[in-house]
Amino acid sequence: MFGYLINMGKEIVLPHLICWTGMLLERAEHSRRDAYLESCADICELERRMRVCDIDT
Repeated sequence: MFGYLINMGKEIVLPHLICWTGMLLERAEHSRRDAYLESCADICELERRMRVCDIDT
């Protein structure tokens, strides 16, 4: 019985957990970039930061 639960966890739960973790990390990255861009003082700095973000991706 315990072996069945372990196999079920590896085949069903683990892929979903990996997918959800990826989505959470992606959301966190978008939030970090948004906060970085929102903290600009003027349009020139915003454009520079946007270029930096494009280069990083």
